[in-house]
Amino acid sequence: MRCFIAIRPDATARAQLARLADDLHRRHPLARRLDGANLHLTLAFIGELRPADAHAAALAVQALPGEAFDWQLDRVGCFERARVVWVGGEDPRLTALAQRVRDTLAALKVHFDPKPFVAHVSLLRDVPPCPGTGATKLPAATAAVEPIRWPIDRACLLVSERDARSAVHYRTLDGC
Repeated sequence: MRCFIAIRPDATARAQLARLADDLHRRHPLARRLDGANLHLTLAFIGELRPADAHAAALAVQALPGEAFDWQLDRVGCFERARVVWVGGEDPRLTALAQRVRDTLAALKVHFDPKPFVAHVSLLRDVPPCPGTGATKLPAATAAVEPIRWPIDRACLLVSERDARSAVHYRTLDGC
């Protein structure tokens, strides 16, 4: 099972993210827009896990104590090498939650990608390079956008699956 720990947006935040993604896609029509149903904030990418280990990790993450808060996504940026346009915003409570999740996974001896946590939601992928330059046509490193309020309550273990047409879908494990 290909797994990661993430938080999904509520319906209001998802609708606002979809409008922003539509606007960005109009500016970058050759890029691939992510499916709105798959939008998420990754706290820790795990990769392949056996089902029993995935269930144990899902239950441990769901049991983490924490307080609900609102995350403000207020800037758009890019990961140039990955050719990804994202929206995000810094919040120390979110960084602390990601660290609690990662500490929990480490205690369970579940390996995860150790790259530093960056609070972002990918909106566009495969943004093509500019002809003749090799540079990627992306927004400035970060640009302010109308803030989007995303209520944060708890993290879940998501499983990445492909359907018969090879489209990727994410499902939560253990009813989270």
